[in-house]
Amino acid sequence: GVEVAWLMAVDLVSSGMDNLRISIYTGMFFLQNKFTDFGVAAFTMGVNVVNFFGDMKVGALEQIQEMANGAIGIINWMIDKVNLLPGVSIDAIDKLTFASTAAAANEAAKAARADAVAASEASAANEAARRAAQLSSMKSGAALAHRYRQNEIYEKRAASQASSADTGLSGMY
Repeated sequence: GVEVAWLMAVDLVSSGMDNLRISIYTGMFFLQNKFTDFGVAAFTMGVNVVNFFGDMKVGALEQIQEMANGAIGIINWMIDKVNLLPGVSIDAIDKLTFASTAAAANEAAKAARADAVAASEASAANEAARRAAQLSSMKSGAALAHRYRQNEIYEKRAASQASSADTGLSGMY
């Protein structure tokens, strides 16, 4: 009976320690996941701000380009009229495309930043999944150890009861 009581006490303490360790890791992993999520959200917000300013820059350049190309259009109209004079041949001025180049560069930069955000989100999801798997493994291990200890208690009890039954019968004869 003492051995069974000792095994029960060991199981109780061991199970309590396992549950305490799992609880600590659960809280720690929860905080790590929240800090990671906050980091991803801050990074995403920063990317959105940079994208906004990039779009503003392109918008301003497009307005400047439109105004300049409007003036070039007027100048080219005048050149066409002057070229009607005999012996005059002035080349037309090419329209500007600097805003188009800036827009293409901005879109490429936005795509690269979107890829970085997606990679950051994927990394955060992988870390959360790894932590969840570690917790699951800890819980499975604790449950398995508890079942092993319970089985050992059951076997000692059965052996003790069998031993008591044997001594009870032999005392009768």
